[in-house]
Amino acid sequence: MNEPSDQFTPRHVTLDDIEQRLSEEHRKPYYEWTARIVTLASGALTLLVGLQNAYVSDNPKTIWLLQSCWIGLTISVLFGLVALYGESQTFLDAKNEIGRMRSKLGDAKTVEIIERTRGGFPEKTRYRLARKWMSWSFALSFVALACFAIKNCPHPK
Repeated sequence: MNEPSDQFTPRHVTLDDIEQRLSEEHRKPYYEWTARIVTLASGALTLLVGLQNAYVSDNPKTIWLLQSCWIGLTISVLFGLVALYGESQTFLDAKNEIGRMRSKLGDAKTVEIIERTRGGFPEKTRYRLARKWMSWSFALSFVALACFAIKNCPHPK
């Protein structure tokens, strides 16, 4: 008779396994969306500032909308970079916290705490806020740009 392979045999998860998973977690493509927003915002900002002579007339209306767009895109890039850093740092903080708990409290107490909190190591507030500010400033930048374009496009007579 064939014996079951190791891949189908239930395995006991250890604290080392949890630490290893958290350490590897920061490399997952979870922050791909944030990275794309940062890329789009920095590219749009570069194009809008670099090509402004091509689309801004000599006497533009509501220039403050365009300036708001530039400021919003800059804010989006800056907060996006903070959010990207936070995405990876959160998992490493969790891994380090497990290591500290193990050395201070021992494995049994650490397992008890992790089970009680369901393995929860929350993201720091500053990283959550950075991601929200990045998203909102990106969206508002494009609203400002669209409004500027509508106000300044030639209207048929």
